[in-house]
Amino acid sequence: MSKRQSLLGTVICLYSLPLAIAILYRLPLFSSERNWSALGVGLLLLSLGSLALYSYLTRFLEEVPRKEQSPAPHPQMEHLIQTEAELSEATKKIEELEETLKGKESEFKRLYDSKQHSDEKISALEHQLKESKEQLNAEIDHQKIMLDEYAQSIKEQREIIRKKQKQISDFEGRVHDLSYEVKTLLQLADAPAPSFSGQNFSGQKEAMKVSESAQTYHIPHVEDEQSAPVRRVSTLDEAKALLKRCVETAQKTTHTHPFSATSPRMRNLPIDNYALDFRRLFDNLRSESSGIVLLYSQREKKLIFSNQQAQARLGWSTEQVIQHFPEFIQEGLDDWSQGLNSLEPGKEKEISIALRDRSGDSNPFLALVNSIPTGIFKNHAIIVLYPAD
Repeated sequence: MSKRQSLLGTVICLYSLPLAIAILYRLPLFSSERNWSALGVGLLLLSLGSLALYSYLTRFLEEVPRKEQSPAPHPQMEHLIQTEAELSEATKKIEELEETLKGKESEFKRLYDSKQHSDEKISALEHQLKESKEQLNAEIDHQKIMLDEYAQSIKEQREIIRKKQKQISDFEGRVHDLSYEVKTLLQLADAPAPSFSGQNFSGQKEAMKVSESAQTYHIPHVEDEQSAPVRRVSTLDEAKALLKRCVETAQKTTHTHPFSATSPRMRNLPIDNYALDFRRLFDNLRSESSGIVLLYSQREKKLIFSNQQAQARLGWSTEQVIQHFPEFIQEGLDDWSQGLNSLEPGKEKEISIALRDRSGDSNPFLALVNSIPTGIFKNHAIIVLYPAD
């Protein structure tokens, strides 16, 4: 309202100021009363016009809308209002951030507590693991000591078992030898006693010999002083005939118990029947005096028998021939090994070798070899040696 009054006052002053100046300037010119009356009438009209103008301006200003009457906002005020709004928004954001910070702090505290709890668990588990390791290491050390003791004990037991097995083997050999001698004695005891007359007693001679060697046995046999000399094998046909006879002898040898049920005193003896069967075969092959006869084990890959003709021809004992025969071969050792490794049952094979005798001379021989096809000596081979020249 004060702004409106000042506006009206300003209009009146600006309207009346020129009139006042004119009156003051023309005042000396008015000398008569008539002139004053005219001036008074003029002032009255001027006052009425001023009042009319004042009333008109008052109604005009009252009809102007309030929004037009309100003064235009100042730029600083706008900036201040905008700043206050931004400040309000910033305050809200700060409050939101404070709330978020409080939540983060709470979560951090929870995570920190969880970490502390996890660290305690880890520490407890590490301590438990350390104790378990120490306990396991102690148990492992104890087990190692026990294993060393067991290994030493097993080693000692093996040594004892080896010695016992050697003793058992020696005892079995003795039992086999004694059993064979008992068999021979029983056969002699069961045989009828021969009767001799005075006339022919001088023309006959009985020679019986029992050898107690662990390797070689000679059963009792009768030799006639006037018997014809044995023909030596010198040709291929004779060697084949001798080889065939030896193979048939090995095939006919059967696996039987040496003692019958009529001998109750010998039933409980622990006798290896195969050992006795080998001895029976050895005795039969030993009786072949026409040539050198050898028995070869394909499973053990070595000689296991030689008759006396090898000693007569080469000078080496039968034991030496059996144990060192490959060492006596001066020529044809590869053919000898290859021929024995490629034997087929029932098929003869001829191998040429040179053997060193006891005096050091080289003697050429032809070896006729055949594998025993059937019987208890199936995995064995008969070898007949005869001179090559």
